[in-house]
Amino acid sequence: MVLEGILMLIGAGATMAAGIPIAVRLARAGFDDGLSTAGAADFGAGRIGPESAGFTPLDLGPDPVQWPSAKPWPSSKLPVPEWPSKSWDDEHFGSFWRDGTSVAQPSSLTEQAARQASKKQSDAKRDRKTDAQRDNDRRSDEEDEQRRTAARQALEQRQAAREQQQQAAAQKQQQARQQQQARQQEQRPRTPQQARKPKPKPKAAAPSPTAADGAPGRDELMALVEQVGLAGTVQQIMKRTGWDFRKAAQYLARVRAGG
Repeated sequence: MVLEGILMLIGAGATMAAGIPIAVRLARAGFDDGLSTAGAADFGAGRIGPESAGFTPLDLGPDPVQWPSAKPWPSSKLPVPEWPSKSWDDEHFGSFWRDGTSVAQPSSLTEQAARQASKKQSDAKRDRKTDAQRDNDRRSDEEDEQRRTAARQALEQRQAAREQQQQAAAQKQQQARQQQQARQQEQRPRTPQQARKPKPKPKAAAPSPTAADGAPGRDELMALVEQVGLAGTVQQIMKRTGWDFRKAAQYLARVRAGG
């Protein structure tokens, strides 16, 4: 501890011995610089004069190029447009401030009441415009919805009519196919055995025979053929017996042939 204290004292003394002269010298240098600056200013001021210029400026005469702001502008014949604020008619920037009155707020109760009434009128007018616009928008929306509904209903009706036409065409095609098949059954040539077989004579008094499964007999079939035709008769046989088209047509052909 004692040795460290001695070393600390020695270092502090050496620092002071070396630092104090340097600080004094720096302080003197700053003071001398301030004096030298003032002296230089005085020395330079004494030299300012007409003979201090090292050259003579060249005189080129008046400048032929002028600034745009220095040129005379021709007068225009177009009418001067009015300020947009001239058409304003509101509380703050309306005609009240253009009639030459003071910009200050009105002091009398009459003027205040007039201003309030004008404000109420302008507010009511604005509200009426807003309500009218809202009503117009609502009516437009309702009309658009009605048009969309009518268009949708018309489309559905067209689709339903098209489906009905397709169903009717399909039914007609089916009936035509059935009639064609019935004609083919009629035009089909008989076998030799059927050709040689004599036709049985129907009994006038006896009732017409009825086939199995509820099929109509010969007399009833002949009556049906005269009434609804061959295709209609085949359909009647199919309804009564539950047979398919081919079996019903074969039964009709066999009965008409006398089988």
